[in-house]
Amino acid sequence: MQAARFMVEGHSGGMDATFVQMGVIAAAYLVAVAATPIASWIVGQGRSVGRDEGLDGMRGAAAVAVVGCHLNQYMCAFLGYTNPFIGDHLGILAVQLFFALTGYLFTDRAIIGRIDPFAFYVNRMRRILPLYVFVVITALAIALSYSWKTVAPLDHTLREALSVLAFGLWKSDELWFRGINMLSLVGIAWTLSYEWAFYMILIPALLLWRCGALVRVCMALVVSAFLFRDFYFNSEQVIWPFFLPGIVAALLKHRRPWWLGGVCVAVVVPSVLLIIWVPGFWTPVKLALATLVFFAVIFGRPRCLSWAPLQTLGMISYSIYLVQYLVLYPSVRLIYTSPALASVEARLGMGIVIALATIILSAVTYRFVERPWLTGLRSTVAPVNSSSVELPGIREEAL
Repeated sequence: MQAARFMVEGHSGGMDATFVQMGVIAAAYLVAVAATPIASWIVGQGRSVGRDEGLDGMRGAAAVAVVGCHLNQYMCAFLGYTNPFIGDHLGILAVQLFFALTGYLFTDRAIIGRIDPFAFYVNRMRRILPLYVFVVITALAIALSYSWKTVAPLDHTLREALSVLAFGLWKSDELWFRGINMLSLVGIAWTLSYEWAFYMILIPALLLWRCGALVRVCMALVVSAFLFRDFYFNSEQVIWPFFLPGIVAALLKHRRPWWLGGVCVAVVVPSVLLIIWVPGFWTPVKLALATLVFFAVIFGRPRCLSWAPLQTLGMISYSIYLVQYLVLYPSVRLIYTSPALASVEARLGMGIVIALATIILSAVTYRFVERPWLTGLRSTVAPVNSSSVELPGIREEAL
């Protein structure tokens, strides 16, 4: 998601804009929840044993927040509101929670046992790449359908296609294919480059962590120094620290104060409101507030996250996150080129169709693209006394 990139300074439209944005976000959630029976039927299976309901519920809520963020940008642009701040901040918060979740899951697994590096990296590739490759191929096909009249050398077209494929490993600020801005189709995958960087660092960091207390203190000091340096010299777009709430939560999992969960749950609503209203996205203040929200999920265990629709949305959350541009971009092009869709009512209706189509397509891609590769994933965590015994209940969690 590139919400921060799309922010435009200017008049926000006052209370009218605020109510419109709240309505768009609420509508996105209502449509997503209403679509869960269809999604469940398409997926054709219940939740897997051993999955964490709280984390799956958070995944579902966060994935829909990202969809709502982009629908909100579209509606605000149509209505002339230049600052879609509510959706942008909620969408960025959702991405920050995904980063924290990655830090939490794999740090926790590193703590409870030995990670088999080979199995870990193979599992990560099997979990992430099939859907990503499907999205890239589909995006290229959509771009070709819009640019079939464009004349371009074959070697240049192939180089551009490879650049699009590599975007999820190494993001770039510009991404073109035959004159089409591919950030509009695969730009949402910019977060994957940070995920891969975390996975590359995790195994060496784990080896250092096992060297003793002194090395751990030195690692904490080095991370703190980098944290201070990056936030001091770059007040915005400092993204890597948002893995830290998950890492800290994993370290505190079995030794946290008894009151921590309750306090975080008590302040989660004010924290979200501050996230919406305080300027900036990837700042120290937003890091602190996102940490409170994440701790509320991990340690407070709100019961609302166990709600069945959120569980379904959580199961297909990676697909929701990654395929939404495949629905949004062609739909917006159709909306802006079709006189029949020029009215407010028609465009509001198209917003509902976009949200509904995103959930249905996500269920299809989960079942036929993601799930076949999830079968037979090896455990990345091995007990200390045996590298061949799998821990019960340990399985690969979705992004």
